[in-house]
Amino acid sequence: MVGTDNCTFKTEQKALGKDDFRCIPNGVNGVEDRMSVVWEKGVTQGKLTPSQFVAATSANAAKIFNIYPRKVVCMCPLLHGVRRDSSLACTNPGQGCIAAGSDADIVVWNGDATRTISAQTHHQNVDFNIFEGMVVHGVPEVVICQGQVVVDQGNVNVVRGSGRYIPCPTFPEMIYSLVRQRDQVGSYNTCMHIHLGAVARVGIAYPCLHICLIYIADEPAKESGEGALHWAGY
Repeated sequence: MVGTDNCTFKTEQKALGKDDFRCIPNGVNGVEDRMSVVWEKGVTQGKLTPSQFVAATSANAAKIFNIYPRKVVCMCPLLHGVRRDSSLACTNPGQGCIAAGSDADIVVWNGDATRTISAQTHHQNVDFNIFEGMVVHGVPEVVICQGQVVVDQGNVNVVRGSGRYIPCPTFPEMIYSLVRQRDQVGSYNTCMHIHLGAVARVGIAYPCLHICLIYIADEPAKESGEGALHWAGY
């Protein structure tokens, strides 16, 4: 997942810490340019596929915050003005994919288009940009939020107060499935012992280097003293 600690303090505000760094307001710009930078450094340079880009910037975040489209147990005391009992099931607002029943929050992305990041053209309320002058591929041509077009060809058209609260139920499956798996693996009592037999002499970079491996009990080392790494307990 990719995120930013977006906090757009201006140069004058940053200067509060010119004599004492502890007084510098923390955070810089990032949210407006994040996806373009990730596309440029990831997809354009062959480190990410377009699908991995979508997962890193959208789907995985929705899963971690437990708002990925699925039926969940409502843990919020108040939802859409109606008090719900925690035992009742309700449909959580769907984020992270385009599907029937999901929120109509969609970005139309042009991966071939380019732009030059600059404080002179960005929409953030700050007088500098940490990515100043960077040329990036990947431009959001249209952004739709709650079914309304809020960005079109670089023109932002939003209405103050149009945002809404999205409850994030606890215990997201993406995280807690791994926790359960970890706990299950940790519950096994594996008998381990230190190999006390012959050791292998390695003469590649350090002629006198000796290696001793740790093996699972009842798995003998080979006569040559070279143990099987897939038996090792680390």
